Amino acid sequence: MIVPGALNKQIAVALEISEQTVRDHVSQILRKLGATTRIQAAVIAERLAMGSIGSGGSNG
Repeated sequence: MIVPGALNKQIAVALEISEQTVRDHVSQILRKLGATTRIQAAVIAERLAMGSIGSGGSNG
């Protein structure tokens, strides 16, 4: 839900969880992706979905 630009409040309502829980999860996502902003995380997620960032397979 971060990729299309949903706000924490929108995510919380959609998932029926608190905004604090969303913030906690977003912080963990940013940390694990090595991103400092939601925009960076969205770009990384898009690239991962397209397979243009290391998929763990061999390159040769």
